[in-house]
Amino acid sequence: MDVVAKAWDLICSEEAALVQPIKIKKEDIDSAWLLFQKYTTQKRPLSFVDCLLIAVSQSHELFF
Repeated sequence: MDVVAKAWDLICSEEAALVQPIKIKKEDIDSAWLLFQKYTTQKRPLSFVDCLLIAVSQSHELFF
């Protein structure tokens, strides 16, 4: 499972329901922008929305 699918599963999980509503913070957008810049040079780049999804899941401690 790739990292974007994992982030999506975690945000939609029961665990995420405990911290609802999930709000996007400025720090999430900043983190997403850094991820986006990093992954635009990759062979399979991620979209900014994918990077935002990852950043939000990490900031809400839903990741791993």
